[in-house]
Amino acid sequence: MKKHLVLLLLLLVPTFSFAQEEEEIDDISNYSSKEKDAYYQEWKKNYKPWKPLDENEIKAYKNAFFAWEEIADFTPFQEGEDHQRYYYESLKPRFDDCPELAAKIDKRQVIRYEKRDSMEAIVYKSYEYFMASEPSIYVAYSEDQGRSWTFYYTGITHCQPLCFKPRSKMPLFNKQGDLQLEACLLRQISSFWLGHVSDYELVKDGLLLTIDMETLRKDSDGDGLTDIEEARFMTDPFNSDTDGDGIADGLDLNPRMSVPRSDKTAVYEYLIQLCFADTIPLTIPELCYANEKTRTVRIVTDCPELQAVQPRTMRVIVLSEEDYENSSKYFVPMDSYHLSPMFKVDDSEDSYLVFVAIDSGTYDCLVKKIDKGWKLDVISSGIF
Repeated sequence: MKKHLVLLLLLLVPTFSFAQEEEEIDDISNYSSKEKDAYYQEWKKNYKPWKPLDENEIKAYKNAFFAWEEIADFTPFQEGEDHQRYYYESLKPRFDDCPELAAKIDKRQVIRYEKRDSMEAIVYKSYEYFMASEPSIYVAYSEDQGRSWTFYYTGITHCQPLCFKPRSKMPLFNKQGDLQLEACLLRQISSFWLGHVSDYELVKDGLLLTIDMETLRKDSDGDGLTDIEEARFMTDPFNSDTDGDGIADGLDLNPRMSVPRSDKTAVYEYLIQLCFADTIPLTIPELCYANEKTRTVRIVTDCPELQAVQPRTMRVIVLSEEDYENSSKYFVPMDSYHLSPMFKVDDSEDSYLVFVAIDSGTYDCLVKKIDKGWKLDVISSGIF
């Protein structure tokens, strides 16, 4: 479930400098910035700690794309089903016949598998978008006896609050050829931390959710993203080019924002790729496009220089602070990058401080404007 200001929480993590002193030009404390101090004072004032959703909010939850019904004859939720990896061995024989789609599916993450006539379906969990907490639910589907497969994102996050039941004895295919899954509603009662398994409590059991294939496949604007994917990326499912930059959303590496770039944009384009070159030129990078293997990350920022980035190897979903606050209260996993504004160093006309937290690394950087672009130095780096 949603953590407020999830990106900015990274700023509270201590930075532990590595031992290679020759790589560090100075200590970050030697550089003062009134802009930086004011920014973090405002952040601390507005910080909202995580708290569990009210039980009534969980009971009122409705999925935006798929309907469910209450059933009387159901498989009761069992402790541990929210974390299937703990009891996979007891279920393993059920998935021995599951096709070995090694490039896409880890059998330990399979929830349900069934074959009917020429159709086969695998419902599984994937950490494709986020590695630290709850995975998303996907469907692998074949209509030609498993010779070819299509992979669909359902828009559902495991346990947020829907939890599907691998032990269900109900057929996966219903009479219409759509998918049906036994489910329950869970309430998260402890927050996400790296390496920490969150705790849940049962709120409502005995649900049967139907995933109809037409809705799962639907791409209303023909841009290469399903309507469900567009909901995740907060792009317009009825406009193939949400930001109006001439690139279809399915190919666009920054599909939500078309903002005029500035000289500072070049700094961010290097930093999001973890490219710590000594000199950053002001040249506009070559236009690149997304494909099915492209990594997707989220950046929450009101900084126009950062909103304007033109990535090369990843798709960035850029949200304003307001967009983020108005997004789902339920946790939607997506790898998140934090890049601070470029804070002007006090008593300097052309030097700035910028903080970067990407994956498990943190970096305090000093950038200085030069004739050819920018000079970049990493003052300190660490892990969290």
